[in-house]
Amino acid sequence: MNKAVRIDLADAADAIEHLLELLPKMSTQDKVDTCARLRGAAKSIDAIDKAVKDEIKASLGNKDGTLLGRLYKAILKYHTVTRLNQATLKLERPKIFEQYCDAKEEARVTFEPR
Repeated sequence: MNKAVRIDLADAADAIEHLLELLPKMSTQDKVDTCARLRGAAKSIDAIDKAVKDEIKASLGNKDGTLLGRLYKAILKYHTVTRLNQATLKLERPKIFEQYCDAKEEARVTFEPR
């Protein structure tokens, strides 16, 4: 890893940890602004995470394995996951689907410039 990237990563991690320490002392207004500003960073972090994981999977031929970095190693393991196919259940057994559906109110917070 080149020196500039290593320094940027260390600085970014330190800044996030520092913000987390300051959070309890912040006013609600400052917390709102902090959270809103971090949304963009979170999206960028998610994009980096997905891109790197996709590259790791491709490098390992979509099979279990390990890929070494300079400081860390990536371990890829596949396992079976069972999920309910809601679309099929709703289509083929609509009464059963309705019987087990619960509607509940959820809170959603969004941010936008003032």
